[in-house]
Amino acid sequence: MKYLFLVIVVIYCGDTFAQLSDSLVCRCMTSSLERSEDGIPAEFPGGSIKYRKWIEKNLVESEDEINASGVNGKCEFSFVIDTSGKVSNLKICTLSNTYAEVIIRRIYALSPNWKPAVSVTKEKKEQRFCQTIVFGNNN
Repeated sequence: MKYLFLVIVVIYCGDTFAQLSDSLVCRCMTSSLERSEDGIPAEFPGGSIKYRKWIEKNLVESEDEINASGVNGKCEFSFVIDTSGKVSNLKICTLSNTYAEVIIRRIYALSPNWKPAVSVTKEKKEQRFCQTIVFGNNN
């Protein structure tokens, strides 16, 4: 029973880990700040697996720039999926004012539109997500 609970928590939080290279780790902790019982959460086109692959692809494409910049550490940030499905209100919490922020802002500016969250009353609503990306070889 204890193991089943752990699996459910990991699935609910959407915590994934990918070692993209020796110097780039992606921890996609895409946990919504709103509960799913408030309605249907916002969704990346194709779901969470496609979202993780999209992040990884964009980070790998920027890997040479990341390595040259010397960025090292966890970049924690949040963003909102607005009622039209666009990424907005991107806030960098850690590693702000570094090249990591430039890369994160560039990647999310290219984001496709998401399927917006829908409340229990069937109204579209904004939803905030949190994300952590680890630059460098920090574990």
